[in-house]
Amino acid sequence: MNEPFFLQPSDDSQRKIMYISYGLFGLGIIFGGLPAIAGVILVYIKREDMQGTAYYDHMCFLIRTFWGTLAGFVLGMILSLIGIGIVLIWLISIWYVFRVIYGAVKLFDNKSVTPTGWFM
Repeated sequence: MNEPFFLQPSDDSQRKIMYISYGLFGLGIIFGGLPAIAGVILVYIKREDMQGTAYYDHMCFLIRTFWGTLAGFVLGMILSLIGIGIVLIWLISIWYVFRVIYGAVKLFDNKSVTPTGWFM
């Protein structure tokens, strides 16, 4: 079985960047997508600095969360013309909340995430 991968202690500034990133993504739940846009910009800017650290997986996880949510919302808006889009938008919203909370909990527990997984 896969054993959990624990994050090694590293630079406190990198950890703070991750807290801020997850915070912005979390604020995106409350205030719409604008804080999440700021969060993904921050993640893209700092991703090179995190290369080779355990936080890099969290960065990729957040990027995938952002683009997956955006694609889901665009598809949901298009499909709302035939009525099924509203359901898709609700499902994408639940998926987004799940991923942000899941990733933040893993970060607080000093554990890594699977950046290529769609759910965990």
